[in-house]
Amino acid sequence: MASVLLQSNTPSSSRGMGFCSMKRKRDDVENPANSAKSKCKCDLSYDLYMLGAIGYSLPISYEATNDFQRYDFVQDEWTPLVNSTMGLRRTGFAVATRELQIWVLGGYEEDGEGRAVSDVHMYNTETNEWDIKNRMLHARGDFCAAFVSGKLYAIGGRKSKRSRGKIAVEEYAVGEWIYSSPMRFPRYDFAACAVGNQIIVAGGVSNKRGDAYVRQIETFDTLSSNWEVVGRTLTFGRRSFTLVHVNDRVYAVGGDAERSVIWNNSSVSGNWSDPITTARDVSSYDAFALNGEIYIVGKNADDIGSFRKLRWTDRGWVVLEHPYFPWRGGLQIAIVPNGRGGDAENAKRLRPSS
Repeated sequence: MASVLLQSNTPSSSRGMGFCSMKRKRDDVENPANSAKSKCKCDLSYDLYMLGAIGYSLPISYEATNDFQRYDFVQDEWTPLVNSTMGLRRTGFAVATRELQIWVLGGYEEDGEGRAVSDVHMYNTETNEWDIKNRMLHARGDFCAAFVSGKLYAIGGRKSKRSRGKIAVEEYAVGEWIYSSPMRFPRYDFAACAVGNQIIVAGGVSNKRGDAYVRQIETFDTLSSNWEVVGRTLTFGRRSFTLVHVNDRVYAVGGDAERSVIWNNSSVSGNWSDPITTARDVSSYDAFALNGEIYIVGKNADDIGSFRKLRWTDRGWVVLEHPYFPWRGGLQIAIVPNGRGGDAENAKRLRPSS
């Protein structure tokens, strides 16, 4: 995934984004199947945030952008927000959410060198303001971040686009970063998700060339600070995918090696089964979970944005009418409560950049 760290929603503040909202235009999608799309029934007490992208411009560009937008399911519109890092474009950053906060960590500077940074910024969705937090102990990109039991963890990754994977783990609590127990296996461009007090880590690669897949699945107990290897399976010979936890199962969505299949299991074991075919015509997609449902965001073969939900009855995918997603790859999705009510637990999705 791609790009950047961001800033406040002030219409007059910066870099050509002097407007308050961008209404979704159905006519923008030149897709004859639009009329058959289903309405999205996402929980209206959440807003969807889209951070970073590759290819979001006209004409299409394959460079990273510093794009940041919020989607309101009630008003059915996008609101562009402003970059907080003076236009600096980044790839390979990590995102973690806590209550009304979106934390954006690390990533690579788009300066041609591919160096990782250690910056940490926090966006408050209630005040629309950014706050600069203490830097991580190590610069890293293509890594994962997770909030568990009030602590923020930065896991794995690498220090540049030409270096090996890391085993290092850092923990942020009471305003400071400290070292935590390292993983057993170095990896970057992997996936992770939080389940209770545990963090599950799977997939990724370890060497400089990016062709040495890490097949071991590890879990981190945040109470004991111990890592345990729970399985080794060919299922996770993949990178650039997403892990989501839904209905007591963990789903591995997409990836470069198994782009068209989701695998799941009913525990934290390494026994993965039940392949589910994804939308084969959708690529460069990300996935997130909300209230027991799995959604994917990506682009169709004809470079049109796609938004779909898994239909559990027949394990197929239904195309949703909104929100309209423009063509883009390399994005990060954050789901945050919007204060309109509802007691649903804040959905968390974790994914490294690709």
